[in-house]
Amino acid sequence: MRNGEEKTDRRGVVVSQVDPNSDAAAAGIQQGDLITEVNRKPVHNMDEYREATAGVGDQPVLLIDRGGVTHHVVLSPQ
Repeated sequence: MRNGEEKTDRRGVVVSQVDPNSDAAAAGIQQGDLITEVNRKPVHNMDEYREATAGVGDQPVLLIDRGGVTHHVVLSPQ
């Protein structure tokens, strides 16, 4: 993932690639998705993303912006 901005001008963390065998892929996360929240905590860059995901347990809830449409994704271990 890399820090960036989408056309929506919302800040977050842009997914730069997804391992097809990962929990992210199983949850439907795609390259280009913009992660704007982790467990309802806004994230604006990779440092905030790392801080938000540290110690959140096995199933963090991400708010994803894909093409201006937002939805929640739960990462579950596979």
